[in-house]
Amino acid sequence: NGSAEREIANFHTLFNIATTLVLLPFSGILVKLATAIVPDKKVLSEEDKSSFRFIDERLLSTPPIAVGNTKNEIIRMAGIAKDNINLCVNMLITGNTDNASLVKQNEDSLNALNKSITGYLTKLSGKNLSVTDENKVGSYYHVVSDVERVGDYAENIMEYSYKLKSEDMSLSDDAKAELSEMTEMINRLFDSALAAFDKRDYSALSKVDEIEEGVDECARVLEVKHIERVKAGVCSAETGSVYLQTVSNLERVGDHITNLAFSINKYVSAPRKKGTVNHK
Repeated sequence: NGSAEREIANFHTLFNIATTLVLLPFSGILVKLATAIVPDKKVLSEEDKSSFRFIDERLLSTPPIAVGNTKNEIIRMAGIAKDNINLCVNMLITGNTDNASLVKQNEDSLNALNKSITGYLTKLSGKNLSVTDENKVGSYYHVVSDVERVGDYAENIMEYSYKLKSEDMSLSDDAKAELSEMTEMINRLFDSALAAFDKRDYSALSKVDEIEEGVDECARVLEVKHIERVKAGVCSAETGSVYLQTVSNLERVGDHITNLAFSINKYVSAPRKKGTVNHK
């Protein structure tokens, strides 16, 4: 009868509420478990670096989440750019161009992500954003462009390796060691800049600035050493040109990475009772 049906309905309602209250504290664990059992489609397509990993159109309905995930997408994009810098410098030093196809794939992904993330930011700009999120979105346009430029410099360095190989030339051992050292500094700069950007850590900017100044000083020192090798007849004009262009490209990479870190100045206030960092 109606009374029995009503009692059953009430029981189901109370049961669902009780179950929800019991499981609510374990929601995070349940999400991870569900992901492990039924992997997300985007995780399964990891090879396709041009696709978004963290953002999609559905997140536009919750702008704060979309802004946060866009940051994660930019960090992933920067990781691809960092990989390409290392791959291309290694090609130049070793003369081994076996990874050229991977570099090309990464560069295509960087170009595609640059376009896709910029388009997504444009859509985000039309949403009802807080002042802070609005400033973040505005800064992300420039950050994405900086990351894409890093990829361009990596491609330049790969072309230099092809030039040396086609003309049967190679850099001196000293030049190779110096470029390896400068690349290690670029990697440290990458790590520090991305950490500051990810955590919105204003206090970390002084370290980023310090490493970038080290990169600039390294470039100046390497130019002097190059001139000394030319005078000593150790380095030819052709290989010297490749060396100097590579040093110049790495220095510019440092500038773009530093821009990424200092972009947080637009939405993170300087900590009180501490000196501020003014990036040149």
